[in-house]
Amino acid sequence: MKVTAIETLGLEEFGNLLFGDQEGVLAAPREAEANTIAKSLEKVRGERFVGKAIREGMSATEAFEKFGIM
Repeated sequence: MKVTAIETLGLEEFGNLLFGDQEGVLAAPREAEANTIAKSLEKVRGERFVGKAIREGMSATEAFEKFGIM
């Protein structure tokens, strides 16, 4: 696994949310944590619909137009 340094814009303070995976990094201040997690989970659910639609033959462009996410 390759580890790369990231700039956290000052959000590395205790209590702030920092999460990273192969697709990117999420940094959110503590006061936005609950909303950030809720919106992230909502996006993941939407991405599952997009993936299913593409696997069933929809083009990526059509899927983006329909769902608004990739």
